[in-house]
Order: sequence, then structure tokens, then C-alpha cells
Amino acid sequence: MSESPSPEHGTFLLHRNRGREHFEAEEYARARSDLELASSIRDDDPDVMYWLAMAYFRLDQHAEAEDMFGQLMKFRPGHASLHVNRGIALFKLDRTAEAEREFRQALELDGGGNRPHLYLGLTHARRAEYEQALRHFDEAGASMLASQMRQRLGWGRRPRREARLMPVAPEVEPPIQSGSPEPAAPPEEPKPAPVQSSVRESNPPVADGPPPVVRDSEIAADGAEVTVHGGTLLRMTFQGMALAQREALVGSAGSLSFERSARHEELLRVVGDGSLYLVREGRRMSVIPLRGEALHLVMDRFVASQGDLAREVSTAVEHGTLPLRAVGLRGNGMVGLSTLGRPLLLEVRPGRPATLSAQRVVGWMGDLQLSRAADDPAAVATGIPMVRFEGGGKVILDVPEGSAVGPNRAGAEVL
Repeated sequence: MSESPSPEHGTFLLHRNRGREHFEAEEYARARSDLELASSIRDDDPDVMYWLAMAYFRLDQHAEAEDMFGQLMKFRPGHASLHVNRGIALFKLDRTAEAEREFRQALELDGGGNRPHLYLGLTHARRAEYEQALRHFDEAGASMLASQMRQRLGWGRRPRREARLMPVAPEVEPPIQSGSPEPAAPPEEPKPAPVQSSVRESNPPVADGPPPVVRDSEIAADGAEVTVHGGTLLRMTFQGMALAQREALVGSAGSLSFERSARHEELLRVVGDGSLYLVREGRRMSVIPLRGEALHLVMDRFVASQGDLAREVSTAVEHGTLPLRAVGLRGNGMVGLSTLGRPLLLEVRPGRPATLSAQRVVGWMGDLQLSRAADDPAAVATGIPMVRFEGGGKVILDVPEGSAVGPNRAGAEVL
């Protein structure tokens, strides 16, 4: 007869699972508290170590994150993503020599992957070692950053706009979604969104239609242009005003001024004539053109906006007890957003509400009312926060690659 689990083990599982749930709901301080309690019971659990390191990083406790990633390597040796994550924490601490060693180790383990080259380029650029940075940016396929290095070196013809490298703050690899703390593998080359053709053909971008998900580029009526390079680098060229996610901004070109948004500390208000270059590591970029519509976008998914959308940003909405913090946009212009998987549009019809995982919601538009679906069977069974959408409108979802998406059991249908 097997022994019953000890009360201590039950307490450990409670704090471990609750800590991860808090993390996935972006409640990082609460996640840290629970995960630290779990670690005090068992300090050798790789799952707890991984999520605690991620929570430390999200709370800007980079020294603690670096130490925890280092400890985790003893249990999970040979994983390139852990070296990348530790290197990024060291980069944030301005310990660039140590960060470079971690990125080079990741490069050896990853067999020459793009991301270690990108981070090595950023490290060399911070130290004004532009030739070395150029080599790594070229290897990573980061053409815009490579172009900036060539301009710094005075190679080639000087462009009309003088480029400058902004202070760079790369992000750790995205949280893994399984119950094991295995690092996420580098993403494959982005594939076209499965709904793109149907959206572009049957739903033309008019004021009362759903926004198309654009994978490559979009040109606005005012001449502004947003282009996605390699699925991961977004370039926004404009005259006038733009908003940008501070953590995503890796470079700029032209005559631009920057200041923190008075409403949202995560955002920068940019004024002038030039281009912005934005990256959210581990995520793919998409562009949505708005023509008079209103769009609510989860703050962490927002990358940049221009046109009317740079001026009419509403106060971030907490939605009561909902685990969503969204920013409201309305008018004409273009919005860049980031996702871990495929961005899909899902239609919600009056009388046929949809219940969706809060961590998969990217944004929504139309006449929709939101409520927390605490009593939903899926929420009760999984412990994952769920949100109920009622009314008529569209919801943008972040769907992992390879997922089979069909009609929602509550009545919404994927376009």
C-alpha cells in the first residue's frame, strides 16, 4: 500500500500551481510570493525555479533572475534557451562580458541559431564595437540593425535620415506552456495566418468590417508605412506622432523626439519624421489598419500605433476583477501587435457568448461586454482565468502553432 502524500507536499503543490497561475495572469508579484514559498519547501524543483526566475525578471529583479537561471542550469544542462535567458539578465545588469559568454554558449548549443547572434550584436553595440555587432546582426538576419551599424561605421552612402541605436532592453524567452520547465525551442519561420486570405477577400478593410491581420506591410492614407521583417522586426515609418512600447523599441532613424507617456509608463510618445524599429523577442508581429473602428488591445500585446491612434489612447482599463489590462484605440491609423503564435479573429454574435482563456486574448472590438467566467466548467477544471464575451464583435486570439481551431462551443466561429 503506497504512502499518502505528506501535508508538506500538498502545500508545496498548492503554492507551485498557484504561482504559475498568477504568472500566466501577469500578476508577477503574487506569482513571486507563491513560488518563493514553494521554493522554501523544495529548493530543487526545476519547475518552480524556472517560473520564479521568470517572475523575478518581469519584476526587474535581474540579479535574482540571473542567479536562479544559473541554478536551474545545474538541473537542465545543455539548453540554449537557459543560457540566453541568463545572458539577458546579465545584459540588463550591464555585465556585458558575462552576458557575451552566455550568448556564445547558447550559440554553440543552438547550432548557430539567429537569436544568440542577435543578442551578441546588441551586446557589442552597447560597447560601441560596431564591426562585431554588424557581423552578428548579419548572421541573425537583422537587416535594419545591421544597416545602423554600417552607418555608424561610415560604410556605404549616407542615407537621408541619420540612424541612431536606442538603448536596448531585450526580453527573456517567452514562458513555456507545458508543465515542465524545458526551454522553448526557437520559433520556426512564421507562416501566414490561416485566416489571412479569407479576411482579405471576404472582409475588405472598411469602417464597419473586421480588421485584416497583415503579415508583411501596410501603407496608410497619410503615407505612413508599417513593415514586418522576418515575422519578428516591425518598422514603422511616419511623419507626425506615434506611440511605442518602451521595452520593444530597439532603434530609430530620422528626426524624432521621445518622451514617456503621461498615462502609461510602458509607452513612449514619439514625435517627428522618421522610423521606429521594434522587436518583442520570441513573438511575431502583425499589423492591423483601423479606419474609424475602436480596438481594445491587451497592454502587453501592444507594440506601436500612429495616426489618430497615437492621440486617442484611452486610459488603460482594468475591467474590474478581470485579468486583463487593455488600452483603448479609436480612429484611423495602424497598430502593431505581438503574439506568441498565430493571431486569429474570432466572431462573437449576439445571443451566442464566447468563453475564452484570458491568457490567449490579444484584443477585441465591437459592441462586446466582458465578465469574468469564474463559474465556467473550464475555469473550474483548469484553474486558468476565463473571460466571457457577450454581444457582437470580434476577438483577436493568440493561438499556438499546430492548434486545431474550430467552432467555439459557446457559439463563436473562427473567421
